[in-house]
Amino acid sequence: MASGIDDTAERTDLRRQLSRYDLVLAVIPAAFLLAGFASVFVSVPTRVVLTGAAAVGLLALVDGMFVNPPRSGSGAP
Repeated sequence: MASGIDDTAERTDLRRQLSRYDLVLAVIPAAFLLAGFASVFVSVPTRVVLTGAAAVGLLALVDGMFVNPPRSGSGAP
């Protein structure tokens, strides 16, 4: 049976395993989720907030692929 200390160590290891590129991939759906919430609660047309979310996603992709591309040895094992 695992103790509380072991569980904390496992969670800490998971945080260390997340790379910058994992965060880049998380930004894309987060931008669209926020856009969906914004279109419901703010009187802005849906196409405007979706265009903004697409721009944020595009910037994240460009950053992850061209500005700061993966280098050999920097990814997960």
